[in-house]
Amino acid sequence: MTQAAQTTSTYINDDTIRRLKKIEMADEISPDVPVQCYSCPKKPTMPIDKAVHQVLPLKVLAQQNISVRRAQNLDFCFLKHVAETPLPTAFGGFNTQLAREQGHATKPGTRLYRVMINVTWVYPVLFKNFVPRLGGMHMLMSFSACVGTLMAKTGLEEIM
Repeated sequence: MTQAAQTTSTYINDDTIRRLKKIEMADEISPDVPVQCYSCPKKPTMPIDKAVHQVLPLKVLAQQNISVRRAQNLDFCFLKHVAETPLPTAFGGFNTQLAREQGHATKPGTRLYRVMINVTWVYPVLFKNFVPRLGGMHMLMSFSACVGTLMAKTGLEEIM
């Protein structure tokens, strides 16, 4: 039995994960769960006959330029709104208000908000301090996806 195995066996009943000593790091650790690593290219190779390099039409380039400038202008207007208004609306609300003022049709709301409200009604004790807001769920889902991508294949799934 190696020294690392002897010191590990003395801490089996402890609830905390102890720090390894430098000498213990030299020993190979065999995982209890078989770990399979899969490595592959992140992007598929482009077939040579499909890789066409040409300049985009002027109409497409002009539309891209207009879209970028409009997005930059809207972002600036939103930041100005946040700086000048005592109780500013969220970005989604600002865009909806701006679309209504300009006469554009707004997109219908997602059904996720209704589901969230129904869950809070079914479990009022669990969600008594919960205030549902539109837009926050999308940010939370995006954050969860980022964490999931960053933590993929690190063993977190096996631990959970």
